[in-house]
Amino acid sequence: MSTTTSTTAKSAVFPEENDKGTGSEISEFTTQCSSCHATVDSRKFANLNRYNLKPGEYMFDFEGSTASKQSLASFIHRLCASNVYRMFFAYTQVLQHDDHRCCTTYDKFAQFNRFSDIPCIEESRVHVKHPTGDHDYIHANWVDGYRERKKFIITQAPLPQTIDQFWKMVWQEKSLIVVSMIQTVDVPGAEATCEGSERRLLHFCFFAWGHRATPKKPTEILNFISDFNYNRDLLTKEAVAAQVLKQNEKSPIVLHCLAGTSRSATIAALDISFKKLDDTATRPCGAMLDVDDVVQRLRTQRAMAVQKPEQYLFLHLAVLEYAVRQRYISDQTYNEMDLDNYFYDPKRAQSRDGSSVPSSPQKRE
Repeated sequence: MSTTTSTTAKSAVFPEENDKGTGSEISEFTTQCSSCHATVDSRKFANLNRYNLKPGEYMFDFEGSTASKQSLASFIHRLCASNVYRMFFAYTQVLQHDDHRCCTTYDKFAQFNRFSDIPCIEESRVHVKHPTGDHDYIHANWVDGYRERKKFIITQAPLPQTIDQFWKMVWQEKSLIVVSMIQTVDVPGAEATCEGSERRLLHFCFFAWGHRATPKKPTEILNFISDFNYNRDLLTKEAVAAQVLKQNEKSPIVLHCLAGTSRSATIAALDISFKKLDDTATRPCGAMLDVDDVVQRLRTQRAMAVQKPEQYLFLHLAVLEYAVRQRYISDQTYNEMDLDNYFYDPKRAQSRDGSSVPSSPQKRE
């Protein structure tokens, strides 16, 4: 983690991961865009029409006309009754809720997209005026938090030609926290300069989550999310005192990994789930949690968010650990939980290679 107090920010490149694309398939069709009102080629991702929010409602909430009411107890029951293979299949069912949306500007400025198969939703994209005045495009989207509009900006890692645009976005939107889920390397001589007085921001970097797989334990991720939220509150108070932010104004957290759809989106989904647990655990309704609902809603604002099935599985296990840590689960429920289906069993693996060991899980007596 580093602290920056200057208006000049050094650029960074990300050499440890390849840029060959995600290998995903995206269907296309022609429709009329709801934001630009033009007939355009659109891409398939989450269906916003399922969440027609009424005035005053939030995208992520425990109440409202479209809010999920699933309890923590129901979540635990479903998780314990499942296994890795069923969870991966459940992830494919989540993707079935994807629908077609407009990506007009994304198509026009392909040179600013890190990957050709990851769209940028037109309705939720962040507008940042380019120095040339030719466009206002950056591959970044606004994403709501739990009962908080536009808590996050989720974006791809900057390309050499978008470094300046990235830091202008941070400056323009008064972001105080930048969270990077990949390693960065300074580029000598490359700088992005923003006009105005000095501001203080924190740049959080998490290096223990590689391009493939997920962390072995969620504990560090839970601490990481707690850290940047705590520091966001501290810096917000400083910014209000310095008149950078108005009273009660919130500063968005900039989240990015390489593509801005996998690790960074998973972090946002975790934060939303944690906040919902914290809020509902103190209400008469009791603790509520619905990971599927969070992922589906997230994908209406950032295309292809939570991009891999292993990240979807990690989400479930991480929120369970958080619920245990916060003591939202009773001792009786905790003692009755059975997660054996999520542990690697060498005997079962051996049986799949042709041995006589039974492959089906044995019931406890």
